[in-house]
Amino acid sequence: MKNLKGQFEVVKIDQIVKVEEFKNFYEEQKEETEEQLKSSLEEEQLLPLIISRDFQLIDGYRRLKLLSALGKEDVKIQFVDVDPSIDLRLSLNMYRVKTANDLTKEVLQVFTSVEKRQGQGNNGKSYNRYAIIKQKLDYRWKSPKAIRQFDKIIENDFENNLLLNGVVTKGWNLSDCEKYLSELKEIDLTKNHGFTQELLKGELTIKQTNKFIEEKENLQNTYQDTFVIPDKATTFKMNCVDIVDISSFLKKIATLLTSIPYYMLRGYNPQDLTSELGHEKTPEEFADNIGMIFGEVEGVLNETSNVFVNIGDTYDNGCAMDIPGLTLLSAPPKENHRTIKLS
Repeated sequence: MKNLKGQFEVVKIDQIVKVEEFKNFYEEQKEETEEQLKSSLEEEQLLPLIISRDFQLIDGYRRLKLLSALGKEDVKIQFVDVDPSIDLRLSLNMYRVKTANDLTKEVLQVFTSVEKRQGQGNNGKSYNRYAIIKQKLDYRWKSPKAIRQFDKIIENDFENNLLLNGVVTKGWNLSDCEKYLSELKEIDLTKNHGFTQELLKGELTIKQTNKFIEEKENLQNTYQDTFVIPDKATTFKMNCVDIVDISSFLKKIATLLTSIPYYMLRGYNPQDLTSELGHEKTPEEFADNIGMIFGEVEGVLNETSNVFVNIGDTYDNGCAMDIPGLTLLSAPPKENHRTIKLS
């Protein structure tokens, strides 16, 4: 950083003034990392503490703590001739090993510290908020649209910065977060679908949350004549194994009624039947795949669930292949207290 002088100075350790805001900005490192740094400092302090002219410690709180624990009385320091600030602390920690919360706090600090205005700055030059933020974020997010989406997320996020943390550390899509806040959150909360609660518990991603809210709305608004028992039954338009991603249904399904494909009798993708369920090389392989599917779905069934499966047999030269019997053998074991009825 251009404001740092090239030479170190040595001062008494008790001259250093701690600033709680700076000290607590980053989370503490793992004990193993701390011990490695402590061992290094015991031999020699290679990096100076960064302090202001009035001895406020801006950067180097880990080093100061460990130097104190080692009983050191003198420390190397380097003065900066600018006002101490969180932004300065961020700029001095570009390559620090950071936790997910550290990364989220950094992005939040950038957006809250750069004023929302355009025009001329104090130096007479044009003030471009987008350009300033892009530079501070090391060009990780570049477009004005992305920066506007960040603003919306920060202004409307949950108290724990859940959405911002998802974008910064988990790769959540900015547009997914914006869509949730603009369109889907109010629908979910007003109609008590419950997906926002799953999101808050960390059991759904923002993409899954949007998908489930939209599918729930589609089912309720499109299939007006479908028989529905309010608060008793729920229908989802999805692959059956995806229901295990909805944690609120785990161990709660009482009855599963379904049918499976006929073996070798029907194809939905004539260009590639080999990868399609029902076109395995042998009946046994087909039955094993059916068993795997029911094994996936098993997690949502309760202790007294019943599973009704409609199965048709396939005949080869007039002889039945016993698809129902093979499928029954592939079902989850009896000790899991499941009753499977074949028809």
